Amino acid sequence: MILGWNKKVDRRLEKFAAPAVMLTRSQMSSLIKTTPEVYMRIWTTKLSGAGMRRMMRTGPFPGGPKGPVYDYEARGYWVMMTNEGWRTIVLKNVEKVKLGNQIYKVK
Repeated sequence: MILGWNKKVDRRLEKFAAPAVMLTRSQMSSLIKTTPEVYMRIWTTKLSGAGMRRMMRTGPFPGGPKGPVYDYEARGYWVMMTNEGWRTIVLKNVEKVKLGNQIYKVK
């Protein structure tokens, strides 16, 4: 760990990042689905209305993107992997994604 490196320093450095790229909803869904095995920070809203910001990555979903019983993709959900396990996100609720040092926002 770098001495003196914390969230405040990280937030200040984000100001120097490239400006956000505006994407349509379908482009954002495609970005999330096609980025393989790379962690990205996702800002979204849960079905309960609570905001969520989490580091996630796409991974080999057990049973494929179409689970054995529930067709996630057809219902607009996507299963992603975190350090704690698997989480399902609602693709229509994604507000922005940070991939590397680039931020992508929905128009």
